[in-house]
Amino acid sequence: MSPILFSLFLNDLHENIRGGIRIGDSIIKVLMYADDLVLLSCCPNELQNMIDDLANYCETWGLQVNLDKSKILVFRESPRISSSLSWSYNAEPIDIVNEYKYLGVLMTYNMSFRKHLSNKLVTAKNAINSTWASAVSDPKINVCNKLKIYNAAARSILLYASQVWGFLEFEEVERLLRYFLKRILMLPKNTPNYMLFLETRIKPLYISTLQTHFEYVKKATNMPETRLPHILAKETFKQQSFWVSKWINLYSNAHISLPTDLCFPNLARQHSEIIDGLKTSYELKCIESARNSQNHDLYSQLNYDVEPYCFEQQSIHCISLFFKARGGLLNINGNPFIRTFSDRCPVCNLNEIENTYHLIGVCPIYRGMRKQYLRKPHLTIPEVISLLNSSEPRPLYEFLSQSLKYRHLLLNEFN
Repeated sequence: MSPILFSLFLNDLHENIRGGIRIGDSIIKVLMYADDLVLLSCCPNELQNMIDDLANYCETWGLQVNLDKSKILVFRESPRISSSLSWSYNAEPIDIVNEYKYLGVLMTYNMSFRKHLSNKLVTAKNAINSTWASAVSDPKINVCNKLKIYNAAARSILLYASQVWGFLEFEEVERLLRYFLKRILMLPKNTPNYMLFLETRIKPLYISTLQTHFEYVKKATNMPETRLPHILAKETFKQQSFWVSKWINLYSNAHISLPTDLCFPNLARQHSEIIDGLKTSYELKCIESARNSQNHDLYSQLNYDVEPYCFEQQSIHCISLFFKARGGLLNINGNPFIRTFSDRCPVCNLNEIENTYHLIGVCPIYRGMRKQYLRKPHLTIPEVISLLNSSEPRPLYEFLSQSLKYRHLLLNEFN
């Protein structure tokens, strides 16, 4: 009976409080969810009157307010606030804060979501790490299933409330996905972002958050006109503020005219076109970066429309090694991102740079392995590129696995 009685006690609270903020034709005084209550006002004096009304209401019905959890948050541009501003509840001062967590979302004085997302990023990383030993690091679990673990343990945490902030791009959001992909694929930290997404074919999380945002706005629009989400969506669109200002840019970039209202029948189709356009645009930018790459061996000459190494069929080690070979990320002397005394091959006498092509196609030390796994003792650059473009990574993986082990053995023996 407690929840029902509590709801009955608070049912007419809004009728006993003066003030509020005007949104369109409506006056919003209070937000109520379970035992959380938010008073809204545009005027300091009016807010104090509303707090006094709340105090009188609670005294009448024998209710108590937890002042330890009660705060004042003034939305403004500067972190500083006038010393003349103060509010109290029954003569007890109420703390004024620059941030406050409401329903799981960290609200800040300047209405930025960055701190909220930074905190969620830490929580999501902890979720990944807590499942790492038992599941994510298990080589028997393929990449697809590890991505499912990520979606359940981390992505859901990070994208909380993306219905509200998902129309904006945040580095904090993308960073977690890149971090996770690099860990499960055992990639170097300096793996370029464009390479990561071209090789895995996994799109930025902004695509997902924007889609979630679009769907929520549509849902709010279809709510009854008396519902607050409907009122807010309608007025925000009318004022062309907040998320609508971003929509204007998205529609303009997609060469689509912004509709006159949210009830436009083709709104969902337009949003689908915008999402598809963003996917294409992002992929083209990644390909352009790949074509211009100079520090990743043969990567600028490869194809980028190949399937991502059969994630469900190949082992993690196979996928990782094939990825590194394609991207010029192997741990060899010719890798410009690895500090070595020399970039020359340390196991043969050709005095050539030990890059991806030299290792796979030229180095005489691996001639026997090359013939065994790749069917030829020597490979030309086009033949190596063909191997790196293959949708069947197994032969090259077997060669790389054995040759790198032999390289390690030789270096340890002579050093």
